Amino acid sequence: MKIRWTEEAVSFLEAQESVAPGVGGRILVEVENRLARFAGIHVVVPILDAENAPRHVFRMFLSRRLPFKVYYVVEANTVVVLAIRHARQRPIELQ
Repeated sequence: MKIRWTEEAVSFLEAQESVAPGVGGRILVEVENRLARFAGIHVVVPILDAENAPRHVFRMFLSRRLPFKVYYVVEANTVVVLAIRHARQRPIELQ
């Protein structure tokens, strides 16, 4: 299964890398490994898309070592990573 990263997700990884060298790379490797094995079996949550319409996406929590939430969708044979947020950061899903 292929993994595609949105600009927002890549920007997050780059920001993490600039704050703490090596962290962005560790997050990238962890996300790719977990999605290769478990894509599509995580919690489904609603978020607002670019047109402010509700959209259902998968949310995956990485680990205690890397406390990040990964939001993604599965399109055919491709997983699209939409966003990554720190677990303590305000979630992007609708309440």
